[in-house]
Amino acid sequence: MRLLGVLTLVALPSLAKANCASEQWAALLATGPQTPTLLAELTTESGRNVYHFELGTLEGEPLVGENAKRWLYIVFSDGDVPCIEEVVSLGSYSATESTVTDGGPRLYQLDHYRQLDHATLGMMRGELDREAITEAALKALN
Repeated sequence: MRLLGVLTLVALPSLAKANCASEQWAALLATGPQTPTLLAELTTESGRNVYHFELGTLEGEPLVGENAKRWLYIVFSDGDVPCIEEVVSLGSYSATESTVTDGGPRLYQLDHYRQLDHATLGMMRGELDREAITEAALKALN
């Protein structure tokens, strides 16, 4: 996988227009003003390659934007032009936060996206367990 192409697609999903089916829905994954950092290249049990990105850090850069993302787990297609095939994202969204009025810790949402399909895998508050979230992401992307 060409890392520059991966970063371009993650940072600017609108560039996924090279005949990619994901062109229609990849904008949902836009990182906004956050900068993605590749944390790991993972493999599902079925052998699919998954690229795990972090946006901001828990200790440092805060989440920013209406649809702020913390972690992205992305499967790209093979071929000359990598297209986003499937994604699990962990984010905290203004629309969801506005429904919570108890003033508690930030609410995070784990979502699974693919062509013509979206599922919320879970919601969580407070400290995030990266290992458990990564396990859930890999299971969904298997």
